[in-house]
Amino acid sequence: MEIVVDPGVQAFSEWYDYALVGCVIDFSALTKLRRILKLISPYKIDVKYVGGFHVILLFGNNFEKQRFFESKKEWAEVFCQLQDWKGQDCQVERIIWLKLHGVPVMLSNVQVFDAIAGRFGDVIQSAQFTENNTDLSFAVCGVLCKSVERIQQTVALRWKDKVFHVRVEEEAGDWIPDCLVELDEGGDEMVTNNVMDIGGSEGNTSDVIRDEQI
Repeated sequence: MEIVVDPGVQAFSEWYDYALVGCVIDFSALTKLRRILKLISPYKIDVKYVGGFHVILLFGNNFEKQRFFESKKEWAEVFCQLQDWKGQDCQVERIIWLKLHGVPVMLSNVQVFDAIAGRFGDVIQSAQFTENNTDLSFAVCGVLCKSVERIQQTVALRWKDKVFHVRVEEEAGDWIPDCLVELDEGGDEMVTNNVMDIGGSEGNTSDVIRDEQI
């Protein structure tokens, strides 16, 4: 299915004078972004999440935007890229959480789980899986994914002369970045209603992926 969009369509053009679009350096910077901005800038900055590691920063006026942009020494440790918002195309990426079922207990370590999750994108949050867990039947990894299809696949995990089939499925529901949580005057978090839906479209694939040796 294809939909042709009028070339004249340009969303959020009203932000051109007082917005910057940027890409944060990593997952930690994204989750802590609102607190970081409060520390490095005296201005009130509204954060709009675009997807992946991309955000749009809205300022009160053009002067505040320019002053912030000129303070590269401050924001360079947070953003790997930052520029004026002029309606440019941002790379389509999603942050997703993958649930991995079927890894045998003798292979259940972070390296194995991350190797599986890495088949679907860049691992940004390693499996939270330790010997203190009471449920050893699954693990969850965070992945920066370029696919818009919801992931539900099976991976063949080879160990010695055995092959184990691991089910990989994207967690249901939409992940809300912490940078969309407002901070009150005391620095405490309070939930905002301005939350974008970053979930992908439904998809269902069952192809078996033959992994390389880990």
